[in-house]
Amino acid sequence: LMFTVANEMTVADSKGWAAFPCVKALTRDIHRYQADGRASMRRVPLLYTDADTGSSLVARYLTCELENEDDAVDAFGLNVYSYCDEQYLDSKGKDNFRYSPYWTIHKQFKHFSK
Repeated sequence: LMFTVANEMTVADSKGWAAFPCVKALTRDIHRYQADGRASMRRVPLLYTDADTGSSLVARYLTCELENEDDAVDAFGLNVYSYCDEQYLDSKGKDNFRYSPYWTIHKQFKHFSK
């Protein structure tokens, strides 16, 4: 079980960045509310999901701890809108993941831990 704090905020923002400090603040507030003993609930991980826009910069920002661990999302998800063709052939005519639209995403998030 995870709660989504926000989804594809760049879609509604022409510059693409204005909402992210608010997402971090909301994440912090929800984490603190869950930690408060009066809330009587366990800490449910918080997730931000973004479109496959080709940038891991948003992921790094939202998962880093700026002020403390409460302002970082617990997981970052991608809504992948790329399609998978029946065949992505390499130079020898064999299926090859490196020729699919997912290869770029794989490279950008290769060392990403959340």
